[in-house]
Amino acid sequence: MIKHKFNGYVRVSKKQAQKMFLSGQEIVLCPSKLRPFEAWHPEGYAHTSKFHPSADLIAEFQHMINNFAYYNCSHEAMMNQILVMIPLLIGN
Repeated sequence: MIKHKFNGYVRVSKKQAQKMFLSGQEIVLCPSKLRPFEAWHPEGYAHTSKFHPSADLIAEFQHMINNFAYYNCSHEAMMNQILVMIPLLIGN
């Protein structure tokens, strides 16, 4: 996978994003055919602090990805894939 960079965020795989999400880092979701961080695009921001402390975070991550794909990536123009991005660390 090519690691695209957008406004201080870098694209990662869903597996990497899940690890970062479980470690408490914010992730950003965007439909694959749209350019992230532009006007009128539906980005989704997720962080573990938004979930109940006793929640199963792995199941919540999968549920969040599935819901985002269903509600935001179902149009033909947006494709059926999700870009998952994390904040770019300083020096990368």
